[in-house]
Amino acid sequence: MSSPKSGPPTGLDLHLLEVVRNSPHAAISKIEAFRYGHGIKERMTFRELLGKISKNQDQDKWYTYGHIPYSVKEMIRYPAPLRCPKIAFQTMVETRQLFYNIEVSKPIRQELNHQLYCMVEGEKEIVLIDEADFPSWSNMKLVDDGYSGKLNPFVDVSKIDYNTHPGLKDIKKIHIAKLQAGDCLFVPARWIHQQNVLDKDNSLEIRWQPLENESDLDCSGYLSPILTLGDLPWLGEKIVKPPERSTDPKRHAFKRLLHLLQRVVLTNQAIGITDFSSIIKMDPFLAPELPKWDDDCQEISETLFHLLDRNKDGKLTANDLDNILELDVDHWANLIHDQLSLLAEVIFDMRVDLAGAIPLDETVRQRVIQMIDIKEK
Repeated sequence: MSSPKSGPPTGLDLHLLEVVRNSPHAAISKIEAFRYGHGIKERMTFRELLGKISKNQDQDKWYTYGHIPYSVKEMIRYPAPLRCPKIAFQTMVETRQLFYNIEVSKPIRQELNHQLYCMVEGEKEIVLIDEADFPSWSNMKLVDDGYSGKLNPFVDVSKIDYNTHPGLKDIKKIHIAKLQAGDCLFVPARWIHQQNVLDKDNSLEIRWQPLENESDLDCSGYLSPILTLGDLPWLGEKIVKPPERSTDPKRHAFKRLLHLLQRVVLTNQAIGITDFSSIIKMDPFLAPELPKWDDDCQEISETLFHLLDRNKDGKLTANDLDNILELDVDHWANLIHDQLSLLAEVIFDMRVDLAGAIPLDETVRQRVIQMIDIKEK
């Protein structure tokens, strides 16, 4: 049986941390973070957590786990091994995003769902035990969390003290998988398992319900090649029906917000209103095929600037993303989306005027504006 490596952890890749920290997804992803050994839980953004870790690496140890935020789900393609319509749209339960800046052995557990563990960075071992190889498991005094199955107190299965845990003597066989960045592991439902973080753990989990006769499952049917986790129902997260990709305004609103944050807020320079207008004017995603920049465009640009300038200091910097927890991000994204939709209408009217075309009736006009509005989806 292998065991966690000895010696101090190799530490976090601070350059990678800085890249992730400066991503717009980290800036608007709200999480609950825990300070290991202190029993302290804090609500913060993922960006704030990474900032604490990079500045205080050798002191307090932090970890977080929870559902993958909506904005991040949109970035993650649906895993190829699960590309079966019946699995994708009928069995998905929940997602998990984990980040541990500590070496730790997590509880032994038995899930009632299938699981896929995928490492983004770090290194960990997963100890696997077939239920048939642990006959006394069902008789052990375990906590039932009421949802995913049985959960045992923290025990490092790779270094068992049989005097303290005599019930573990009955284990007949143990399988150990070591995961590093880019690795994924499928854990079947009801398999007993434990995760041991060897260095750090930045990973994702996907859980789905087992089906009858899975070996003969009919997986015919079309699945989009660009299907993401954001396209699926997640019953454990109370997402019964995901919005349509082509018609959902929330998707497009978030896409525009993230694009703006990347272009003008999360940069290494302070951007004033004049430079901001120049950036909007030249951006093909925000102002596609803009014929000219007029007073209406400038007014919309100034409104957008003030929506992004949250600390009202007249310049856009990463400081505008401080105290994001107090902000209704959905509402913020919708306000920005409304202004950019208004800009799309202005662009449409300019094109009509320049072409000298006969004005369209309102229904057709709105359809054309919508086509312009979602062009980059």
